[in-house]
Amino acid sequence: MLAATFGMQVAIMVAVQAVPVIAPLLTAEVGLAPETIGYLAGTTNLGTAVYLLVGGPLILRLGPVRMLQIGAAAAVCGSLLATSGVVALLFLGALVLGLGYGPTIPAGSRILARAVPPEHRTLIFSVKQAGTPLGGILAATALPPVAILFGWRVALLLAALIVLGSIAAVQPIRAGLDSDRDGGRRIGLRALLSPSNLAGPFTALRSHSALLPLSVLGATFAAVQGCFTAFMVTLLTTAHGYTLPEAGIVFACLQAGGFAGRVVLAWIADRTRAPIVVLLLMLGTAGVAGAGFAVLAGAAALPVVALLSAVVGATGTSCAGIILAEFARLAPADRLAEATAGFSLLAFLTFFVAPAVFAFVVRLSGDWMLALLIVSAQAVVTAVLLAPRLLREARAAASSDV
Repeated sequence: MLAATFGMQVAIMVAVQAVPVIAPLLTAEVGLAPETIGYLAGTTNLGTAVYLLVGGPLILRLGPVRMLQIGAAAAVCGSLLATSGVVALLFLGALVLGLGYGPTIPAGSRILARAVPPEHRTLIFSVKQAGTPLGGILAATALPPVAILFGWRVALLLAALIVLGSIAAVQPIRAGLDSDRDGGRRIGLRALLSPSNLAGPFTALRSHSALLPLSVLGATFAAVQGCFTAFMVTLLTTAHGYTLPEAGIVFACLQAGGFAGRVVLAWIADRTRAPIVVLLLMLGTAGVAGAGFAVLAGAAALPVVALLSAVVGATGTSCAGIILAEFARLAPADRLAEATAGFSLLAFLTFFVAPAVFAFVVRLSGDWMLALLIVSAQAVVTAVLLAPRLLREARAAASSDV
């Protein structure tokens, strides 16, 4: 069960992160400015947001594993579109990649929520979400050398082959995990675009008083993650003279930190029974480490930059499992899928907006450091502003559990 959701998330994320890690080669050949990768990354996240807005009935009708397979097939199509090198098709491919990633969060939550014991909920949800940085690690370490030796198109095709393999791998267990699908659920355009379906993810965030501030916290994490993952390789190669493999190593450290952070910090949250405190400390630390990276990326030795990248990854990209576990604890059972989609939708809308704003700041000022410092500062400020309300909600929830 966990292996299926984890494996699919890893494979699809390899395809999603393929474009950012080979961005310097791609944008140079196509004739785009380096910061254009921000608009491509934003378009990918817009695709994910679109799925999260309308895709709820699809999981209920088809089953979570089948929907993961369909998402993976979309990721393959997006990768193939990107290999064209045509600007319009690059953006269309980025959008389709985002649509393909969309099912991984609600489908995985639906599968795990049925079987995970409450005392291990945070850790298990975070292990599943660790598939995201692991996919990034694989993309960052494997694809740049392939792109240098054989061309960036071959690297994208390799990512597509990995995703195709994952579709076949989960097929033998699909029927068992999709046994509770609702064959009578309507999935036509009228049902998907109905006001009740479109509003469901947002109204569900009002089903508990802690869900909306938790979602805002998650969106702030998303701004950090979206900007650092989209721009790190391009920033290091364009502004600081790193080779593509060197930048890939630093990017892999970001993803490795995210992988370790999702497991270790989730374990701490379970052991301390203080997930809100852990989340606030993570966001503040991510802001400080991000500012350090911004200042030292062009001046410090590679190991120092890689270490700062790992800290940003561990603290700034590791929140999803902890927040999803809190949603599973706080949201009414009949609104969990919608509430999870609402949180994810806000996060991916931020993933869409933040890289685009980052690219605009760089284009306007010509200063990569300024853009990174702005992203880092908003993390610290948000943690400070949300701390009183979230800690109050945490105390209230602890009292009700006693």
